[in-house]
Amino acid sequence: MLKRFVKSILVFVAAVAVFLIGFSFGQNKNEPLYQAPVPEQAQAVALVINNGEFVTGYPNLTLPEPATVLALLEQASQREDFPLEVDKSSSLGAFVKQIGDKANGQDQRYWQYWVDGEQPQVAADRYALQGGETVLWTFSKSAR
Repeated sequence: MLKRFVKSILVFVAAVAVFLIGFSFGQNKNEPLYQAPVPEQAQAVALVINNGEFVTGYPNLTLPEPATVLALLEQASQREDFPLEVDKSSSLGAFVKQIGDKANGQDQRYWQYWVDGEQPQVAADRYALQGGETVLWTFSKSAR
């Protein structure tokens, strides 16, 4: 059972790596970067949650409304029925306190998010998604 689980995790991680590598090779580094207009039809967004023990991926989520990182996480929480606790009382933006059974402060670990490999410096409810992104939430010690 454990071997099968580990094999499943390795296959998932390999698939994400192949996707990200393929995405980076498809870009011409000499062309100027711009933000393409978002088509009216909904675009898929990928969500990956690493709670420090397991990695769970949701590869084809519909771009939520509003199209923010937090709304994407809330959409997945409702669809997949996992607990989510968010503090929305700060003027700086929403603060994710718990995903599943992992709450901030356990073993000095906290929930942090990345979009396409970059860690934004804004709250999850303030980061606008365009579609096509991969959002990663990790329960880990801060690198700072």
